[in-house]
Amino acid sequence: MQFRYEDVDAEDTPLGRLTLRRYHAETGEVGYEVRIDGHFLMASHGAHSEQAMAALARERLAGEPRPLTVLVGGLGAGHTLRAALDLPDVERVVVVEIGARVVDWNRRYFAEVNGDAVSDPRVAVQVGDLADHVRATAGGVDLMLLDVVMPKLGGHEVYDRIKAKRPEIAVVFCTGFDPETAGAQFLREEGVSLVRKPFDAQTLLQTVRATLDEQRLCTASTT
Repeated sequence: MQFRYEDVDAEDTPLGRLTLRRYHAETGEVGYEVRIDGHFLMASHGAHSEQAMAALARERLAGEPRPLTVLVGGLGAGHTLRAALDLPDVERVVVVEIGARVVDWNRRYFAEVNGDAVSDPRVAVQVGDLADHVRATAGGVDLMLLDVVMPKLGGHEVYDRIKAKRPEIAVVFCTGFDPETAGAQFLREEGVSLVRKPFDAQTLLQTVRATLDEQRLCTASTT
């Protein structure tokens, strides 16, 4: 399928230049995508991974009714935020996004595909660096959805801080970058689960389920 692209807006951030592009497909479909330094991040279409993540979390949380606070690392097109909001018993969702304009893009261009997720009263959006947020946060998060590893984000530090504060939380990273060139070599070195984009829902489900099972075994062995 052929696509025609046009740049709509852009923003320079500590992670690189974020660009919003409008695409026109030969089928007549029109949508938007976000790129960083030319690398694809998120788009209007293709929320399969986020939907799979939500379905797995519903299964994992079934029978455990309690208010949940969720941390989402990166807003993108709002698909992961939408998935978090659709989880049972979610009381609050904190989104940490490095690009201020990305929040505006969600309201103006992605609201139709994510159900205007950023306007949900349970959502608190903080513009800043995820690593800085994790360093400054003393806990209070039940579930962390970190679906993108971006260059210069300090993924290793974020991971260490998460495990130091909440060792019982299983973590799966998803990335569209080459881990060897995106500062994410630690994922392989430390045996952390990594799913490379693009991927289908079944691949993500299998990876996350295996990670959760391994985490449950580790937790059980220390209790």
